Amino acid sequence: MYRVMIVDDWEIFLTQLKRKADWEGLGFTIVHEASNGKEALNYLLTHPVDVVITDIRMPEMDGIDLLKAIRANHLNTHVIFLSEYEDFQYAKQAIHYQITDYLIKPVQANELTTRLQTLKSELNQRDTIETTTDQNIVEALIRDIQLKKSPQPVIESFIMDTTAKVGGDRQRVFDDYRSLTETLKNKLLQIYPWLSRFLVYPEMTNEEKLEDLHKALINVIDGFTQPIHTLYYSALHQVLIEKVCSFALASDEKFTIKTIADSLFVNKNYLADTFKKETGITLGDYLTKVKIKRAQVLLQTTQLKLYEISDQLGYRHPEYFSRVFKKETGLTPQTYRDQHA
Repeated sequence: MYRVMIVDDWEIFLTQLKRKADWEGLGFTIVHEASNGKEALNYLLTHPVDVVITDIRMPEMDGIDLLKAIRANHLNTHVIFLSEYEDFQYAKQAIHYQITDYLIKPVQANELTTRLQTLKSELNQRDTIETTTDQNIVEALIRDIQLKKSPQPVIESFIMDTTAKVGGDRQRVFDDYRSLTETLKNKLLQIYPWLSRFLVYPEMTNEEKLEDLHKALINVIDGFTQPIHTLYYSALHQVLIEKVCSFALASDEKFTIKTIADSLFVNKNYLADTFKKETGITLGDYLTKVKIKRAQVLLQTTQLKLYEISDQLGYRHPEYFSRVFKKETGLTPQTYRDQHA
């Protein structure tokens, strides 16, 4: 349903206009009514509205000034003017603000229905373009993540495009950002099923300032990116490396070089040598990195005791686990939990 606000200082006209069309049947819902442009603008700045149908002559703030404010705030809202025949020349000022959409009072039911049908098609087309654009953004982010490139340029481009599209409408910005992150997460989980075991990122909330929303978007995507960039190795013409990573990241944590080699039906020495040659780090160091990253997730997201986490990761002695953890992170497990839980 597309959201509509009607603005007119005559209450009787508001009532009549609502009765002259099957709004929901045409794909629209009236979310707000206002008696002047000032009241309408206050609502627009805090609520998403797709269509504003407004009288051109009103007290406090007329339709022309409301349109100027909508454009100045970069709101992605379609505006339809209601005007008397004698207001038509006055309404032509609106052409300077990219509007040519008028309904002449008294509005006829068939004219209103026809205009809403046409508008529905236009809005559907706009949404299709925006959906395609969002899909392209997701594909670009996935490509950069897979190539271990920083996704920052793509994120910044998306932020600029979103801001230009919806302006200062914080709710629309939040909805677009949340939609992008959910789509990206689902796509990445299809490619890297193990990723869910290493995802720890702040939930996106509807912050009061747009700048804080931008930062939240970057932090969430960074939470998706870091495990892939730091834990997953792929090597050209060497599928074995990817298999090692996928096994270590997706399986029970009590793995060793021998258990991985046996599962892949290769000699453990050959596996270790190949891994070091292709990645630059030893397989033992890599497996330790995976276990400690998993330990960080468990410390942040569960109430498991330290000895339980140690045992789950295949460390027989919690004291040894703590030493390894501190060597990798610079913190003891308990200090890490206190700072991040």
